[in-house]
Amino acid sequence: SIVDERKFMAIGGRSETILTLLKKEIPHTCPSLKEALTLCQHAFEQGADSRSNLEGLEVALLDRTRIGRRFRRVPILEATQILA
Repeated sequence: SIVDERKFMAIGGRSETILTLLKKEIPHTCPSLKEALTLCQHAFEQGADSRSNLEGLEVALLDRTRIGRRFRRVPILEATQILA
């Protein structure tokens, strides 16, 4: 299933659980990319009741300034470096 909110979106089997966790924890101001990824990783872990492996996550960023395809996939290596 797909759950779409103003600041985030969750796609997949546990998206409702992840959405509930994100709604509780997401700050009112826009978090940094590292804060956002950390929050999403935590919500994913809580929804799955296990420690996440970044290889199990697919991360994409919406860039409203891009022309054409506005989402940019974040490779696992880049996500790992951001979370380090």
